[in-house]
Amino acid sequence: MSEDCPLERMLALVGATTPRWEKAEGLVVGAKERCREALERLLALARAAEEGRAKAEEVAFRDAVLEFWGRILAAGGIQDSFYDEVLALARRFVPGAEAGSILVREGEHFVFKALWNHPGALFSVAIPVSESWDANDPRPGILRPPPEENQVLRALGRVPALAEVLRVPVTVAGEVALSLNLDAFRPGAFRPEDVQRMELLAATLGLAFGWLKKTEEAEHHAYHDPLTQLPNERFWSEVGGELFARLEPGTEVVVLALDVARLRAVNESLSHTAGDRLLVELARRLKTHLFHGDLLVRMAGDEFAALLLRCDREGAERAVRRLLAAASEPVTLAGRALKPRMAVGAAVGRAGETRLETLWHQAALALKRAKEAGRAFVFFDPSQEEARYQEERTLFAFEKALAEETLEVHLQPIWDLVEKRFSHAEALLRWREPPSVFVPLAEGQGLGPQMDAYVLERATRLARRHRVRVWVNLLPSSLADSAFAEALLGLGEEARLGLEVTEYALLEPRARRHLERLAQAGYPIALDDFGTGYASLSLLAELPLAWLKLDRSLVARFPEPKARALVAGVAAIARDLGLSLVAEGVEDRSLLGPLAELGFRYAQGYALARPGLYPSWPQGLA
Repeated sequence: MSEDCPLERMLALVGATTPRWEKAEGLVVGAKERCREALERLLALARAAEEGRAKAEEVAFRDAVLEFWGRILAAGGIQDSFYDEVLALARRFVPGAEAGSILVREGEHFVFKALWNHPGALFSVAIPVSESWDANDPRPGILRPPPEENQVLRALGRVPALAEVLRVPVTVAGEVALSLNLDAFRPGAFRPEDVQRMELLAATLGLAFGWLKKTEEAEHHAYHDPLTQLPNERFWSEVGGELFARLEPGTEVVVLALDVARLRAVNESLSHTAGDRLLVELARRLKTHLFHGDLLVRMAGDEFAALLLRCDREGAERAVRRLLAAASEPVTLAGRALKPRMAVGAAVGRAGETRLETLWHQAALALKRAKEAGRAFVFFDPSQEEARYQEERTLFAFEKALAEETLEVHLQPIWDLVEKRFSHAEALLRWREPPSVFVPLAEGQGLGPQMDAYVLERATRLARRHRVRVWVNLLPSSLADSAFAEALLGLGEEARLGLEVTEYALLEPRARRHLERLAQAGYPIALDDFGTGYASLSLLAELPLAWLKLDRSLVARFPEPKARALVAGVAAIARDLGLSLVAEGVEDRSLLGPLAELGFRYAQGYALARPGLYPSWPQGLA
């Protein structure tokens, strides 16, 4: 075949052209494979034309089909005039046709998309799929329309009754998607070659529709989350940004940043399937309780975003209360009833005065403040922006100090109330900022395991130098990190280390599994800050603990009768469980005697010894 053949150009175009949406490469080729028979017939016609054995009319039809298909590919899809052009092409090569129409399936109905010599009122008619003779018969052919079809046309003002219909169904994925109908008001109007031509046209249309469907699917996948079917982050930034830019200047809007609490714990304790089901259910609830026109998007992981149009601060408060109430309804996952929790940050703005990405940034900052404060809902205010800037500066400086190994590890000796000597110590990381500032920032940035490894290395050397056991606090992210746990297991008992954890570090099942392995390997485990959480009593019986460290807040109130009774109760429980008791934050030596009488073996605090570098180990109280 010559290089100038229109068919060869069309085949090259099919192979070279891909939809503009991502993930669509190869879909055109796939569509071509499904319509191989139609393309082969076109190829045969082209060869016959070159050999002079095809009729001029067939050659003209072939060229018209190829030209039509080329326009579809060049346009990147079906344009508004597509259906009228199809009908005009069919009329041109079927001379017996006196009228025509194109019906397209939309859901459970067929609707008219193009009409020729039929009343325009048909555009308002929707034919149920269950009542249409087009629904389940993919074969083209000449049919006599049923009487009710004529009655419909007569009722719409069409006097002649249809005698014949050359029906050309177009199938996509095994389902009739379009029906091209050429009508005649006299019998015998259509010839066998008319049917053959329309079969070829139907195959070409099937190729076009199949390609369009795959293109639309690729577009949907590119802009939607496959799990929840909500629009995704790309949709938010591209389409949402365009929507926001087109709003009338001055329109009040609210952007919400929504976070699902403890999704990771659900994934690990139940299964990722359960976590996915939770996300799908929450997406459904959130979407149900937003107003029409509002936009809900799944950004990533456990985070959603919402754009509330024509909404002010008061409206946002009502909307958030509604969303939080809906989200908190119990849901059953893997046979367990859970009550989901969410945190929300909100930013209020006006179209024409800000951008969507700016409002999202502000809402995300407000969400961060809500999570840090343990609140369900926080509005953005400018002070959060300044605080965030200061946090970034602090975090940058801390990362630099960690990389350059300029952070210091101090020891705070722990007094043995029985042997009257300092027998243990707690390792404490020190920097220019207090731990309450840099530790949460570092852990939020994913530096927890690296920071704890830094402390462990130096604590091991200090324990060997002073020949005492040194206790190291482990952050939740470190305890949940498998590589970190394996590294600890590799140190062995000669490291002379003890491990302190809080109940919050043990919320994730993986962290608890790692802790049990570390205890089996010989590491003594201390539950730190006891008395500040909510689940500590149950943890005492479940965890492989050696020490129980009473929080400084209870120790400070020890002289009060109620606090003393509470401390006595804790001491009795610890004694029955075989746990050594440590009083933290002792700032009055007069408490040592009463604490020892209750069963406390150890104490630490500024009244006994302050944290420091300690070149030599203290031998007694100063």
